[in-house]
Amino acid sequence: MDANPNDNFIAHNLGQGQGVGGDYPQQLLLNINLAVNLVLLRYVRRQQLEAQPPLQPAPRPRRRRRRYWVSPLLREERRFGQGWYQNLMQEMQLEEIGDFKNFLRLTPEMFNELLEGLRPVIQKKDTNYRKAIPPEVRLAATLRYLATGCSTHDLKYGFRLGRSTATTIIAETCAAIVDVFMDRLVVTPATADGWREVADQFHAKWNFEHVLGAIDGKHVRIRKPRNAGSAYFNYKKFHSIVLLAIADANYRFIYLSAGAKGRAGDAGIYQDSELKACLENGELPIPPPEPLQYDRSGKTTPYFFIGDDAFGCTLNMMKPINWARKKTTWANEVFNYRLSRARRVIENAFGVLSHRFRVLLATIQQEPKVASDIVMACCVLHNFLCDRRPEGVPAMPALIR
Repeated sequence: MDANPNDNFIAHNLGQGQGVGGDYPQQLLLNINLAVNLVLLRYVRRQQLEAQPPLQPAPRPRRRRRRYWVSPLLREERRFGQGWYQNLMQEMQLEEIGDFKNFLRLTPEMFNELLEGLRPVIQKKDTNYRKAIPPEVRLAATLRYLATGCSTHDLKYGFRLGRSTATTIIAETCAAIVDVFMDRLVVTPATADGWREVADQFHAKWNFEHVLGAIDGKHVRIRKPRNAGSAYFNYKKFHSIVLLAIADANYRFIYLSAGAKGRAGDAGIYQDSELKACLENGELPIPPPEPLQYDRSGKTTPYFFIGDDAFGCTLNMMKPINWARKKTTWANEVFNYRLSRARRVIENAFGVLSHRFRVLLATIQQEPKVASDIVMACCVLHNFLCDRRPEGVPAMPALIR
């Protein structure tokens, strides 16, 4: 009997060619049974999954219950009984005035004067839960932080304040110092006579005429801001904000601008400053050009600021002569010497500022906005000390012309 030509095709599809066997009807039934079982299993599994409730997120671990609302070390009775302000500062005020000045950089009289001006701003209201921290403790803790650059841990154990509380107090008090005393102590001359008085002081003390002030920038180290990338990373290889300042002949600041990103240069910050815009628009009332005192030719010379090589030389900005571009002569050497000696005022002012308030020598562990307020508060207090304690400002002897 001849074989059915479809037998080879069925046997091939059922695996006869792979050694399953030649009884293809039986193998076909087995394969069909297997396929039906797989379909049934999938159907049952799907029904089971649909019958189950939706998956719930894992429960969050319960927050650890606080042992107490306020640490026993920081309670009010401990603060008033064992804190620095109520004990150490009172003893120094009665027995060692020099130690009090070293502790806060202010005499008791200066501290009280500063406190009276800030009290309406930093005074907090008492609540039903606790009494507010007194403004004198707030000011003392802030001044101690500015004077030493200590951590909030030191303030916590010294003044019996919480770390977060100390951080908030520093930010609020520095902002209050800037708001209350900035316009009183950092005064930019508003008239031509005021600028001429600044120039006369430079001529009398530093033997350089027509100088409106010495300008320079200072990098203040800060902690790297969050998500800031390299915006605050400067050429000195650390993160900073820039303080742009102008000082008069007595090391007092007459113009301040803080908060620029550290990657920017002094000249770029000056180009974008309000001072440069007012100077170009003629809104800054500087005196008109006048002849120099010992110039018998009668030529007029404009009044100008003095800076280093970072600034461009313009009609109202003077900088030292670059030896790479100019021929070295005795007149140029004398000019550079006189200009550098007068420009050193701003460098000295930064040095006095940093050693009075050593927070500027450390890394400020704050955000750039708060760090700017801290830097501005230090500058305002620097002018406050220069006005109230003129003996603390170095004096130059009379110079031979």
